[in-house]
Amino acid sequence: MGSTPTESIGDENMDYEDQHWARVISVDTTPFNKLKTGSILRFPYNGRKRMVLLLNPKWHDKMHALALELLSIPILTRICQGLMDNISEADPMDPNVFYSTYISKQSAIKTADCYRTFDINKIGGMPKVLTYDFGKISRLFDYENYGEYTPDNAKTESGEYFNNAYTQLAFPNAFKDVEELVDEILNGKLEFLSREDLMVLENCNVRDILISASPKKIAIKYSEEYGRNWQRISNGLLAGDSIPPAIILRHTKGNYLLAGNTRMMIGAAWGFNMPAIIIYLDKDKEKDIEEDEADKADEGKDMVDDVKSKREGL
Repeated sequence: MGSTPTESIGDENMDYEDQHWARVISVDTTPFNKLKTGSILRFPYNGRKRMVLLLNPKWHDKMHALALELLSIPILTRICQGLMDNISEADPMDPNVFYSTYISKQSAIKTADCYRTFDINKIGGMPKVLTYDFGKISRLFDYENYGEYTPDNAKTESGEYFNNAYTQLAFPNAFKDVEELVDEILNGKLEFLSREDLMVLENCNVRDILISASPKKIAIKYSEEYGRNWQRISNGLLAGDSIPPAIILRHTKGNYLLAGNTRMMIGAAWGFNMPAIIIYLDKDKEKDIEEDEADKADEGKDMVDDVKSKREGL
């Protein structure tokens, strides 16, 4: 239908609505001034509940959106992938241009005739923002709004090594003390892992998220089992908040997640590749620690032998 929207009068065929509802994970009420392009909304309008993909919350006193009852799940998924690719490039003040430039290029989307406008004054109450499960994730987008660790934050994260018997068993003597690990965290290299590396990341559930047909459900399930606040992270991601990087130990055979499993899982489930601080486990350093312990053991043995020799000489 090109870029010309149609005024919604509430009489559209609702063929796809039930299918979309089956993909909804959670529902949150959000004020109009907090709505973002790309959100999936539900609100009362002309006596019916409407479900839409938001293009602009208010443009010339109308909300511009795509009516989901007219879009199949595969087409909606393609549209949302396009939004993620181009949302930062689009002019948020002109939804018509946004639609014609980034969305309506495919004939199937044009044929759907789904672009609608809604009179703001006729929308009943605050819209509900829906968390939608798009299925298996085909692409991750680097989440670049990360924060830096403070010494106190780094000290807290150091407990993931010094208070974790499993990790200490996997990498004994990796750090002499808390201060050394804190220094490594504060000065570590920041990196976005490739999808291939994420799939084999040790001590992390992100692989399960990437291969799941319901990534958000799996990520939420794991987070709740671990007693983690996944909503705080997901809300932060959607708001573009600064989120601390995960922490990864890079050893000779691969990468081991030290801290940030929930961040990695929720980020991936919401389509983001979360950054990580890489700490290299220096093989020479580990060797030096082992040699120091061996030297101490030898010194102790020499002292015992020396005492024994003196006794035998009496």
